[in-house]
Amino acid sequence: MKPSQKLIVDIEGITNVVAFRDIDVRLHRIVNKLEREGDQFGLATGLITNAMSGVALCVMIGYADKKRGPVKPTLFGYDQDELMEKQFN
Repeated sequence: MKPSQKLIVDIEGITNVVAFRDIDVRLHRIVNKLEREGDQFGLATGLITNAMSGVALCVMIGYADKKRGPVKPTLFGYDQDELMEKQFN
């Protein structure tokens, strides 16, 4: 993800728009889930826990500019199916 990518970060109902470079590293697991699955069917959700206090917070992250679907896997810049077809021919 580009460092300048704007994301919506919702922590227990408090919503902010933040650039990816400014997000805490504890949220990167949820951002990776967002990249894999997209947010066209809803924001990527995860729990962040604090071992000292035992508090868990629900965090939801989505793209701020537009909804996006799951990322299609690519090999050498080609869609996997397209590459397999090129190799077969």
